[in-house]
Amino acid sequence: MNISASLRFISSSAAALLLGCSPSPVMVDLEDSDGESATETYGACVDGNEGCACYPNETCNDGLTCLSMLCVDASSLDVGDEGPSTSTSGTTGSNPTPPPADGDSGDSGPAGACGGAPSNTLDNFFSCDTSICEIEGRSGEWFAFADDDVSQSFMVSMPTEDWVDTSCAAWTQGGSGGGAADFAIIGFPLAGGEPYDASGYSGVTVEMESGGAVLFIARTTGNGAFGGWLWPTVGTEARSLAFSELFPQDGSDLDAFDPTQIVDFLFAAENPFGFGYAIHGVSFD
Repeated sequence: MNISASLRFISSSAAALLLGCSPSPVMVDLEDSDGESATETYGACVDGNEGCACYPNETCNDGLTCLSMLCVDASSLDVGDEGPSTSTSGTTGSNPTPPPADGDSGDSGPAGACGGAPSNTLDNFFSCDTSICEIEGRSGEWFAFADDDVSQSFMVSMPTEDWVDTSCAAWTQGGSGGGAADFAIIGFPLAGGEPYDASGYSGVTVEMESGGAVLFIARTTGNGAFGGWLWPTVGTEARSLAFSELFPQDGSDLDAFDPTQIVDFLFAAENPFGFGYAIHGVSFD
C-alpha cells in the first residue's frame, strides 16, 4: 500500500483536539473473513491485567502491583536510586540509550530527565508514561488517532507477551473490518503544539518493533507534512531517517521541509486494515 498516495492528511486543528488528552485503551471489535470476532487478536487492554491500567482503588489482579497507575509484575522490576528498570529475556533492544551523533556532544539533559538521557533523546520510556523527555525545551504527550473505519488500541506501557520486546513502549494494534480505512497513527508534539527548531540535527532514529512498514511523518507549521519509510523489523531494531530523505505528503501545503518549524512527529501504519507496531525509543541524529 502506497501511503504517500493514499494516506489522508490530518489537519493540525484535528490533531490539536488530541494533544491535550491522555490516551486510554480502545476496545478492538473486528470480524475476520468468516465473520468471527477478532477482538482477542488485537489484545484489548483490561484494567487490572499486566501492562494495563490499575483499578480505580489503585489495585491489580493477583500477583501484580500498581505502579504509577499501571499494573506490573513487581518481581521483574529492579528498583534502585535511579528508578525502576525492566529486565527482559530474549528481546532485542530494551530501551537502549543511543550514542551521540557526529557533532553532538552527547551531554545529558536536566538531572533526572529520562534517567539523565543524552540531549538528543526525544523519548526513551524511562518513566514509562505518555510524556516525552523534557530536554532542550521539548515537551508533549503521546497520542493516537485513526480513521472512523479503524478500531485502534493504543497504550504507553509494557507490551503483552505476544511481542518480542516487552520493555516499555508506545504501542498500537488494530484494523478495519471493511470499508475505506485510510489511516491509523500515533505520535507526539515536540513543544506542546508550538513549532520546534531541530535545525541542529540531521534526522531521527527510531527504536521500533513492527512486522510491517511504518510511515514516519514530520508535520510543520504552514500545514506541512513530510514523510519517510521505517522498514519492518525482527524484534526491536533501529531505523534511521535523514531529514533530507523526507518527501511531501498528499495534502501538504508546503513542498520544502523546514526543520526549524516542526510541530509533531507521527507514525502511521502501512496497512490500517491490520497492524501492530511498538515504538521503544526516538532520538535526533
